[in-house]
Amino acid sequence: MLTIDKVSKVYSTPRGDLPILDGVSLTLERG
Repeated sequence: MLTIDKVSKVYSTPRGDLPILDGVSLTLERG
């Protein structure tokens, strides 16, 4: 499961931290 840091706009994943855009973050939040 992905965790979201809305301040730095970074996804924490088993592969590492991935910088993302707001639009992408909204899409991934919905699953």
